[in-house]
Amino acid sequence: MPGDRPAPGWPGIAPTWTTSAKDAVTTSLGPGRLWATIGYGIVNEVYWPATGIPQIRDLGFIVAGPGGWFEVKRVGSYAVETPGPHIPLPAITHEGAGYRLRLEVLPDPLRDVLLVRYQLAGGGLRLYALLAPHMHGSGRHNTARAGQDLVAEKGGSVLRLQASCGFSRTSAGYRRQAQRAVGHHARRPGRLPSGLVAGCRRGGAGPGGN
Repeated sequence: MPGDRPAPGWPGIAPTWTTSAKDAVTTSLGPGRLWATIGYGIVNEVYWPATGIPQIRDLGFIVAGPGGWFEVKRVGSYAVETPGPHIPLPAITHEGAGYRLRLEVLPDPLRDVLLVRYQLAGGGLRLYALLAPHMHGSGRHNTARAGQDLVAEKGGSVLRLQASCGFSRTSAGYRRQAQRAVGHHARRPGRLPSGLVAGCRRGGAGPGGN
């Protein structure tokens, strides 16, 4: 990408993969070439254009409000349901101190896109999406751009995270920097942690590989 420079936190820490414990696996019936897994109540691997090529380590969420901030994956208070026993359309409900977050994960049947619809209930809350791209099966040498949406690129493939309502702010950084910034954000409400994407309070977000 033009104007490339090291992101905050460079060189970061060695990239790792997410857990093998899965709540669900989903894909679509159609020409779409995307597969996703759910673990710890979040999207924790996305494969494209084949099941052996992961592009995303995980897509998680942080709820921030008057009582502090909560990474829903680490809170671990959630339930997964589907419309039927053999219908892979997972809906995940997270509940915690003063918030209720519902996520619906739907692979687009016609495009290489994963749609995530969310509903956040509670007072004075903000929702942050935390995306960890591992393009072509590795977290190394990914190029990112934070603008109106989040874009990652590697080897001619592009990953884009965008929201139908638009993001209020975006940021990109190495993993260690993001972890430090989250702790700082807990003490300084309103500051955007590096590596996090601030979304609107209601609506949907859809990451997709092209």
